[in-house]
Amino acid sequence: VRLVVFTLTFSNWQLHDPMKFACYYLLAIGASVLKVTVPGMAGRMPFNFVFVLIGLVQLSLPETLLLGCTTVLIECVWRSRSMTLLDVLFSLSDMAVAIACADYVFSGPGTAVIPKPILIFLATTAFFIVNTFPLAAVIALTERRPVLRVWKGEHTEAYPFYLLGASVAWAFDMAAKYAGWQAALLTLPFAYLLYRTYRLYVARVEDEEVHAEQMASLHLRTIEAL
Repeated sequence: VRLVVFTLTFSNWQLHDPMKFACYYLLAIGASVLKVTVPGMAGRMPFNFVFVLIGLVQLSLPETLLLGCTTVLIECVWRSRSMTLLDVLFSLSDMAVAIACADYVFSGPGTAVIPKPILIFLATTAFFIVNTFPLAAVIALTERRPVLRVWKGEHTEAYPFYLLGASVAWAFDMAAKYAGWQAALLTLPFAYLLYRTYRLYVARVEDEEVHAEQMASLHLRTIEAL
């Protein structure tokens, strides 16, 4: 199925604006090594999904697929010590299908009558589900746990952050519509600021949790000493 997605998508591909695609592509590559720690979620979430969402509203499906799969490949190479070839192929195919499903939700039949902001949030939701559920299914089969419980426990905490990324994509699209895509690139520092702010927030939450555990332990030792 995933090979068919690639074949049908790239069979009639034409690069309409090489400069625009090159700029988005290079920025997405730079973001592929950034990760965000989400409270309650196992592991760290890559930041490249924001550029995938921007690609959905600004680029063609083949361009978005190439952008998204390249960032996944770089992410896999970046942590190659813990990745096998099967892991890499799974991650690439998972990203490809997630992008194809999100693109269908965003630009498929009947979407012309739906306001664009709603389409962006619906496409983001589709991308989130298709991108995270297969991994949860693999973990569930490996550990013999309920799939929905694994998916809810390890991935749904990241959903609000995906919606935040959808807001960035919508703001970028509006800026590109009225000022051109070159000027819209100036909004991306806001996305990075958002990333840094969230990192600081997560660090503060983790520090508070550690402090609370230390105080509870100290209180318990005090009671035991008495």
